Amino acid sequence: MRKNLILAAALLSGLTACAANDQHTADALKFQHWYLTSIDGQAVATDNTYVGFIDALQLNGHTGCNDFFASTAVEEQRLQVSGLGMTYRVCEGEAQSNEQALLSTLKSSPLLQMENETLTLTGTHTLTFILGAAPNQ
Repeated sequence: MRKNLILAAALLSGLTACAANDQHTADALKFQHWYLTSIDGQAVATDNTYVGFIDALQLNGHTGCNDFFASTAVEEQRLQVSGLGMTYRVCEGEAQSNEQALLSTLKSSPLLQMENETLTLTGTHTLTFILGAAPNQ
């Protein structure tokens, strides 16, 4: 019985720490814009692909071709994306492949890592972003 109580306390402590870490990560993302610098370790030539987190962790951004928006949450250090909507311009070349990589990764509940001014999302692809100023639109 005592072992079960100790195990339950340890599990609860771990879950509480995980939830606190998720909240800290979510708070650090709010009101930030992150510009895509690489996909799977390959540099991205365009500088207009970004994700931004606004109030209540709503996501918006630009794929390099289309604008998008979604609701998000951070759970177990993974970015959960729902209600993804976007404009539908025809993209070609690198803009199209960047858009596909960004959207498929967002939909895959990617592992979210933040270090200094770098954000990495690891899911279908590994996307690396740097912190930047909000774009003028």
